[in-house]
Amino acid sequence: MAGLREVGLTRDRQLDQFKLGLETALKETENSGLTLLIEPINTDDIPGYFLNSFDMALEIISLFDTNRLRLQFDFYHCQKIHGNVTKWLQKCTPYIAHMQIANPPDRHEPSCGELNYPYLFELVDQTSYAGWMGCEYIPSTKTEDSLDWFQPYIKRQPVMGVKRKQDDSF
Repeated sequence: MAGLREVGLTRDRQLDQFKLGLETALKETENSGLTLLIEPINTDDIPGYFLNSFDMALEIISLFDTNRLRLQFDFYHCQKIHGNVTKWLQKCTPYIAHMQIANPPDRHEPSCGELNYPYLFELVDQTSYAGWMGCEYIPSTKTEDSLDWFQPYIKRQPVMGVKRKQDDSF
């Protein structure tokens, strides 16, 4: 995590420190097989969060010549930071190593909010992304009831020839 904006530092100096921390982490984990993730987070939920732009995240990732530093793409944060999630998903896909879902404005399940997740899931199917999709939402009702949105995706077959991991289900 990038942490909060440090009041005593210029933005450029804090960015340099963040990049140095990532460089150190990459060196320390060089032979581990681990992929490090950075995640932009909106400043409504975490006021003062430093890495609060997907452009900034992509810029940082592109500075390192490695596939071991990637983006954690959270649809909820993308919508709150930039809007136009479709554009950002397409722009970020080559850098994504993990996805997370929640629906703004209240961070509820995908069926409850302003994003059209069936449409977004179809877009994901058309990308090269074959990783996991984490559910990081606050249920709007009992947890069991909040999982109703998932029924259409159980045992769903991939489209466009994209092979998913494991048993081809979300």
